[in-house]
Amino acid sequence: PQPNVNVKLVIDWLDKYSDQTSLAVLGTVIPMLEVALDGALVKFIVDEIDDPVCQEVFKRINSDESRHLAVDFQVIELLGHAKMRKIIVETVGAWMNPSLIIGTLRYIPLLNKMRDNIVAMGVDEERLYTAMRRFKKVGERSEFPKRLPMYRFISWHSGVVINRAHPYHKFADALVRATARYPKRMLRPQPTWSKELTYEPVA
Repeated sequence: PQPNVNVKLVIDWLDKYSDQTSLAVLGTVIPMLEVALDGALVKFIVDEIDDPVCQEVFKRINSDESRHLAVDFQVIELLGHAKMRKIIVETVGAWMNPSLIIGTLRYIPLLNKMRDNIVAMGVDEERLYTAMRRFKKVGERSEFPKRLPMYRFISWHSGVVINRAHPYHKFADALVRATARYPKRMLRPQPTWSKELTYEPVA
């Protein structure tokens, strides 16, 4: 199936700006999305679908995702070893780039829409929140990730997302409604690289 408009907007942003975006930004945002997907959706499928083939497939997917996350958090820790002056300069430089503001405004409704979609599938909302808490819990096993302002921001944001009483959700849900009305003709075509993805082993 075609991805929804929020996924398309984020993929479009990554396609256009990821090469010029700080590793500290991508290295914290991507693990958060992977934690949410792996901890909520994959676990739900494994728990709810009683099919031996499905169980075996997702067992392998889960193992693969676990390796991804281990590498992700290792990257975050390595970034946290940098001198504080370098970390501050890179963080300020990143936020002075308008593309990061655009990316943030696309990322915010993506998380809330992802929550809505997961709940609509019958997944307990608490599964997603437990997964997002895991991001902070795993990251804070070491002191170095906490030296990264982007890691602190993403951790704070995940805490706000799981607090349904927070006023933030009025803004985020408004962005979800706004992006739902985003003109499809203004969406860029599917990236050519994505058409090369296949279930066939190519390595």
